[in-house]
Amino acid sequence: MLLWHAPTRMIRQFEADRAGRRHHDRHGADQYARHIPGFSLNRHDDTQVICGEVGGPNLQVQLDCYHCHIVEGDLAVKLKCDMPRIGHIQIAGVPERHESDIGELNYPDLFDLIDARGREGWIGCEYRPRAGTSAGLGWVKPYLRRNV
Repeated sequence: MLLWHAPTRMIRQFEADRAGRRHHDRHGADQYARHIPGFSLNRHDDTQVICGEVGGPNLQVQLDCYHCHIVEGDLAVKLKCDMPRIGHIQIAGVPERHESDIGELNYPDLFDLIDARGREGWIGCEYRPRAGTSAGLGWVKPYLRRNV
């Protein structure tokens, strides 16, 4: 997740800027967004609340499955409930951040859940390959054939 813990002050700031954002969102003026040094959101639940409050149709969350599982857990529930506001999904094995075919998360089941929710598009992979880049891509072959 790129967004970190949501302090009350940040939520109030989003509310204060809402009218200006709605006007500028239509024109893609993302430079309007304030830069608040030292503040970020690290909980998926908090990002969903803020996205709902802002209400912009083009505002979505990046769901980093690795961090979401480490910080909050309940990844399958989040995918089921929050898919409409998830703009990008990225994966890595938990806890070592290696390929997704090892670790605590059952990615085949999560991929089926993502497919069942009608999600289309790519899933990003951000991990440290155990045996180098080429060898580290071997796990993805069955999924490429599945969607061809």
